[in-house]
Amino acid sequence: MLLAVNRVISRTDCKLKKNSLKDNVSHPDYSGKALKDWSLKLEAWLVAISALQSEIKGQLSAKFSGMKSEIQLLNSKLSEKDKLISELNLRIEHQSNDYWN
Repeated sequence: MLLAVNRVISRTDCKLKKNSLKDNVSHPDYSGKALKDWSLKLEAWLVAISALQSEIKGQLSAKFSGMKSEIQLLNSKLSEKDKLISELNLRIEHQSNDYWN
């Protein structure tokens, strides 16, 4: 993904340099072209940032989804252990009552 982003930015940089050289030769006052070039560069950066944002969001979503599943599994195991402990406590209580009676 980063490679694709770098390619987009590199292409934009090459276009900017090429266009700037042409404009310098033919038009000494190229402020309109410079603004257009900066607009292209900013647009490329926005596309790159948007792509990175989407990739990061997807990775975080997958990671948190996995963590959520693990937490649910651990909670169910903990619940089972709690039930076993409760059953053992009841047995101990019954046995101690039987012993004292």
